[in-house]
This record gives sequence, structure tokens and C-alpha cells, in this order.
Amino acid sequence: MLLTPRGESRWFVLALFTLSMIAGSMLYGGIGALVPYVGRSFGLPHAELGLIATAMVVGGLVTVAISGTLCDRYGDKAMLLESGVLMGGSMMAAAIFPNYIWLLACVFVYGIGNAASNPAGTHAILAFFSREQRGLAMGIRQTGMPVGGAFGSLLFALVAWHYGYRGALLIGGAIVLAICTAAALLYRQPKELCGEHVAITKLLKDIGHIGKDPRLILVTLAGMLLMSVQIIFIVFFPITLVRGGAYSAEIAALIFAGGHFSAGAGRLVWGRLSDRRYQGNRTIPMVYCGVLSAGAATLLSGIGHIGIWPVCVAAFGLGFAGEGWFALAMLAMAEIGGEDHAGGAVGFGIMWMLAAAAIAPILIGAVAGTAGYAMAWQLTAALGLLAAIPALLATRMMRVRAAEE
Repeated sequence: MLLTPRGESRWFVLALFTLSMIAGSMLYGGIGALVPYVGRSFGLPHAELGLIATAMVVGGLVTVAISGTLCDRYGDKAMLLESGVLMGGSMMAAAIFPNYIWLLACVFVYGIGNAASNPAGTHAILAFFSREQRGLAMGIRQTGMPVGGAFGSLLFALVAWHYGYRGALLIGGAIVLAICTAAALLYRQPKELCGEHVAITKLLKDIGHIGKDPRLILVTLAGMLLMSVQIIFIVFFPITLVRGGAYSAEIAALIFAGGHFSAGAGRLVWGRLSDRRYQGNRTIPMVYCGVLSAGAATLLSGIGHIGIWPVCVAAFGLGFAGEGWFALAMLAMAEIGGEDHAGGAVGFGIMWMLAAAAIAPILIGAVAGTAGYAMAWQLTAALGLLAAIPALLATRMMRVRAAEE
């Protein structure tokens, strides 16, 4: 059922959630630009640098399923405000002490807030936009992640160059807190989207039921593999260029930001294709994303033997396809859950996707440290190709279900 509450524009609502996504994704998408400076400050090897991303992802993993459920219960407005306070506050807190364990703890808390921000806004898109418009709307909103990552990459590199990683986190945290709080206050949530105040135990039971849907399981499996490719790109692309290709941290950050901008374009293009070319099917474009990201990772495996233009092409492919798929998976999960359980379905899927993302940085960091960057990116390419398989199976199952209905 579409909502058109008096005095509220669907595009204004979409703009608010997109801006909050941009702000909240600054650290998640831009962490790679900070990694060389953190490594320089503490003298850390690859595996320990991977722990930064793992701490962030594990924080989200702990709470993402319940975050989706809380969105169903309390509405998007409350979750948007809560997530903004956690993300901005933890980033600013990380700047207080120059201690690596303290940094990991604060990044963990940031991950909790970031996980809560993902389901927030999903209800609004389902309610305000028709099925034929949702792919574009979700694509626009989800451009916030790569655009935020690009902005964060440039901001963190610029500030950290002068004031170190602590100065970058302090300024970034203040921006996140201000934008997310303002967006939450400006959003006039319709009463239909304020949530269903039923027992949390009942909502968790509903998640367990939704989680048995084979369509959701296959989409989640494809998402887990693609999420691994995405987090590897986010964490290890800049350090690959710096240590494997002898690029400066500043040049690596610029190319990395370009990859994030291409991801923003990818989320719009893939979302629009799913609306128009594939009549609302979100999983066919996910197949293409897996194959294209595998090709880009294979190209990057030649780092040290390829010039700057092939590196830029690899950054474009890893952004456009390796990050561009995310809105498709979110929307597929939400549509499987339906308006009543969209948050729970998204929370279930993201929980498992984050589990994969927690393992990938440690694994790739260990491979890069022992076997080199070429092997690490070849393994990343294999993950992209594998993702196409469950996406294809999900496509077939959705077509069968649609024919039965």
C-alpha cells in the first residue's frame, strides 16, 4: 500500500535517508584510506590491519538482526537517530586515546550503529514507492554508501595527512552526528510506519520463520560472497596500491574514491535495470555483478606489473559491480519479507552477510602477508564468480513462485 501523507514528499523522505546514509558510511566505506595511517602509527602487519574491519563488522553482526526487528517495532525515525548517535559518538571517542585496542573498541561500537542504519528507511521506500520505482529509489538511497565512502576517503586522507588518523576521526564523527541527528528530526514519520508494538519475542520468532524461506537463503548466500568482495575492496585496495604498487597514500586514496563514485553509479544503474529491464527481478543483475567484480579483481592481481590506467579500471569495476550490488540484495530481501517483516528479513540477510565480512579481511590479510597480493586478489575473484551461482538459483526459484501465484 502506497502512502502519500499530507505535506510529505516521498523524494524529500528519500533525500533524508540518503544523506544520513552518506554520513553514516564515511567510516565504513572510507576505512581503507585510514588504514595506511593507522598502520604507520602503530607499525602493524596486514593481518592486524584487517582486524580494524573485522571489529567494525563484528559490531554490526552482534546487533543487525535485532536492529531490523526494532525497526519493525519502533519505526525508522528512532533507529536513524540511535544509529547516528552511536556512529558519530564512537568515531569521536576513538580520537581521545592513541591506543590500538581503544581504536578497535570504538570501531566495534561504530559497527553497531552502522548496522542499525541499514534497515532504517527500508519501510519508507516500500511504502512510499511502487514496485516499479523501488529499484531506483533503493539505488538512490544506497548510493549513500559509496558516495559516503568516497567523501570519507578524501576527507580522512586530507585530514590524516596533517593531523593523523585521530584528527580525521574527530572531524568525521562530528559530521556524522550532526547530519544523522538533523535527518531524524526532519523526518515526519507517518503513523502507519511507526511500527507494531508487539512483543520482541514474537518478532524474533517471525524472523526465524522468514529465515526458512529458500529464496531469502539463496539471496543471502549470494550476498555473503559479494559482501566479502566488497569488504576486501574497501579495506585492502588502498594498502595494495601503497605496499604492492608503490603508490603514495594520497594517490591511492584518490583512486579509491573514484572506485566509490563508480559504485554510486552502479547502484543506480543496477537498480534501474532491475525495475525496467528485468521487471522487478533483483537477482539477475546480482549475477552480472559477481562476474564483473571477478574480472576487476583478476586485473588488480597484476599489481606491480600493470600501470595506473589498468588500476583505475580495476577500481571502477570493483566499485561498479563489487559494491554496486548491495541495493539489489537489500530490496530483494525486503520484498521477500513484505511490508510487515521487511526489517526482519533485511536484518536476517545482513546478519549473515556481516558474518562473511568479518572473516574475509582476516583471511585476505593472511593471504596477502604470506602469498602476496596477486594470490589475495585471485581469491577475491573466485568469491565473485561463486556468488553468481546462488543468485542464478534464486532467480529460478522466484520465477517458479511468481508462476504459482
